[in-house]
This record gives sequence, structure tokens and C-alpha cells, in this order.
Amino acid sequence: MYRRSTILLANSAFALSSAPALAQLTPTAESADNIVVTATRTILPANALPLTIDVIDQETLNQQVAIGGSIVDAVSALTPSFSPTRQKLSGAGETLRGRSPLYAINGIPQTAPLRDGARDGFTIDPFFVDRVELIYGSNALQGIGGTGGIVNQVTVAPPKRDGLSGRVLVQGNADTGFHGDGIGGKVAGLIAWRGGRWDAMVGGAYEKRGAFYDGHGDRVGTDLTQGETQDSRSWSLFGRFGYALSDTARIDLTMSRFQLKGEGDYIASNGTYLIDRPTTSIRGTPPGVPATSRTESAALSLTDSDLAGGNLIAQLFFNRSRDTYGGEIAPIATFQDASIAPIGTLFDQSQNRSRKYGGKLSYERAVPGFKALTATIGLDALYDLTDQRLIATGRSWVPPTDYRSLAPFAQANLALFDKKLRIAGGVRHEDVKISIDVTLRWPAMAAWRCRAACRALATH
Repeated sequence: MYRRSTILLANSAFALSSAPALAQLTPTAESADNIVVTATRTILPANALPLTIDVIDQETLNQQVAIGGSIVDAVSALTPSFSPTRQKLSGAGETLRGRSPLYAINGIPQTAPLRDGARDGFTIDPFFVDRVELIYGSNALQGIGGTGGIVNQVTVAPPKRDGLSGRVLVQGNADTGFHGDGIGGKVAGLIAWRGGRWDAMVGGAYEKRGAFYDGHGDRVGTDLTQGETQDSRSWSLFGRFGYALSDTARIDLTMSRFQLKGEGDYIASNGTYLIDRPTTSIRGTPPGVPATSRTESAALSLTDSDLAGGNLIAQLFFNRSRDTYGGEIAPIATFQDASIAPIGTLFDQSQNRSRKYGGKLSYERAVPGFKALTATIGLDALYDLTDQRLIATGRSWVPPTDYRSLAPFAQANLALFDKKLRIAGGVRHEDVKISIDVTLRWPAMAAWRCRAACRALATH
């Protein structure tokens, strides 16, 4: 997809008193190696860890988002080992080092472990993201899902000085041919305040995306089922409220809501290799409800960088998502039910619903009497309830499934020869229980009752 983007007013700061920009300053080249990557769950700098790590700073991220329109597009453009994006609402087929990445916000995974809807790349507007941390390769730092690596989106930091500050973004974009239906735009704003130990930030963003065109001036084909970022509108709200308990400890409440919904103005026109014609989009009204992704999340965190000589991080979080998948012009064979309509005529579409509660706890410090050894211990807990429904007929496609996980872990990092050599390792024991208790009644099969429970143990 080719498009031009013009930022009319970006990162414009105003102040009633002297106040800095909201986001943390981008590290200089000299200090880049010493940046602390929060997704690694340690305060040791990146150059002290046996991991391949990249950090996309705010300036670079903003430039790429202005071109591509999303964090996924920015990561793909800047990371050779991240596959080219499909520029669809679903990230199916997009990989990091050939495997699925784990998307997180402030270290909190966005993926539904039971039923991966591949929508976890669109859970927050990029305007509220300060930087993106990339950890390459399979690891168990954040638990299940990080087979290809971790893409951690760190939200904007609280203001550092008392007073009121903020920034505004007004942006317009169009395809290179300046077609009328290819024009889009975005407006966003963020206001921050700090007074003594208290601070608060609230913001909102709205974006309209036009149709995408290829280099030949033809519309890009529409994927009705998985959903589109083209021909869509998105809304996002963000809030962060904090209180400094001491010079080293603070508590934060972060909340966000993001929704991206297709406009439903196009249907696909299939191409054929016989005449070298690619699939394109034509004006039309798709059946059912347009594909939509909606995520609401809240996280309460407590941090103390000097608790008994160590660093404490504790988080409680809630995440609720509702992902609607579009329907096709030709009825999908999997959804047919002769008791409702003749086979081959029944239209339906699915909606994946997930609700997650969880907590993350870690404590890190140098081992008393052995300062060269830094140890981390922690515990992760997650409860997830997911089901997938056929919303046109009110049927259950994937029954409500209960997922419970408890995972203690430990890490150690030993510095030798004046920190020129390091030996690092860790262990994680994840205890997972999955249970299903539901009655299914589909005419194509006998009524049956299923009650299942399984336990999975894994050590890394």
C-alpha cells in the first residue's frame, strides 16, 4: 500500500508552568546500550543480558507510524526478522524469526492463550506509546506465547515537573494517486498534569483510514473475514494516574480502550492468474456486521527501586476483548445447519470474546555477600475465560473455556572479570489448568456433554 502522509501539527506542547515533553527522552548513541528494557523483567542494562534486543524510540516510531499507520507496520519496516505485514486487522501469518510474537503493553501480554484471534497487534493507539521493545527468539520471560519473541509497547511516561503540559496531533494522508476514497486522517491529544506526588494523564485519538491502492493505482483486495485496516475508523481512550509513595516507590493505574471497525464499503473482486489480474476491491455491501476489534484494559502497578536493597515490580491487570470476524458473500460451509436453513444458504459470522485477570510479581537484587550475582524471583498468575460465538444465529462455536495458570520463576546473572563476562540463566515452572463444562447440540452430531481438565507442566 502506497500512501502519503502530512502532519499538520504534531507534538505541540503547551504549558501553564514550565513542563517538559511527556515521553522519556530518546537515549543517545552513547547511552543506548545502558537502557533498561522493561520486558526483560530486570533492571540490568540490555548489554548485560544474553538476549538479542532492539528498542524503537519515540521519534523513529512516530515517523514510521505516520507512513504505515500502525505499530505492527512500524515494527515490520524497522525489523528485518519480522515478516512483511498483510496490512489487515488480523495478524495471521505475521511472524518474528519465523514464529508468532507475543504482543504486550507495559509487560502485560495481550494474547488470549485459549483462542488466539490474531488481533493482539491492535490493542492501543500508537499515539500513546513511548517506545517499542523487541526481544528476539523464543523465551519464557512473559510466559506462554513468545515463541518468536516479544513486542512490548511501553506507554508514555508521567510528567517529570509540576504543572500542565500536553501534545496534539493532526494528520492527513492519501494514496499516491489522491483518489477520493483513499483519503484519511487522524486527530489525537494528550494532557498531563503533575502536582507534588500526584500526576495524571488523559488522552484520546480518532483515525479514519481510506481505501488502500497498490503501485498500479488499483484498490488492494478486501479480506472480509479477517478484517481490514483500510476503509475503517478507530477510536482510542487512554488514562494514567500515579502517586509517588516515596522517592523510589510509586503506584500507577493505567487504563485504555481501543476499537477499530470496518466501514463495510467494499467487497472483494477475485483475480485470476490466467490474465494476470490480482484480487481487488469494488464497491459493495458485505453481509452481516463489519469486522471489528475492541479491547479494554486496566492495570494497577506498584514499583519500588530500593526495597530492602532490591527492585520490586507488582502488577494486577484486567483485559477484555471482543473480536468480530466478518462474513463472506458465499456462505461458509463450517457454519451450515440444516435445522435452521437449507445447506449452503445459511449465513453466519463469528465473534471471539475473551476476559482476562492476572497478576505479575518480581523482586530483584544483588545477593548479599556476593554482589557480582544478581538474582530475580517472581510469580505470574493468569485467569482467562474465552468463547467464540456465531452471532448471526446465536450459536456457540467454541464453548466457554476456563484457563488458569500459576508460574513461579527465577533468574540469575553473574558478572565476572569486571563485568566483561556474564553468565545468565533462569527457570520457569508453569502450571496450567484448562476446563470445559458445556452441552453442545448441533444437528450434525449427537448431543454430548464434555467436561475436561488438563494440567501442563513446563520448565524453561
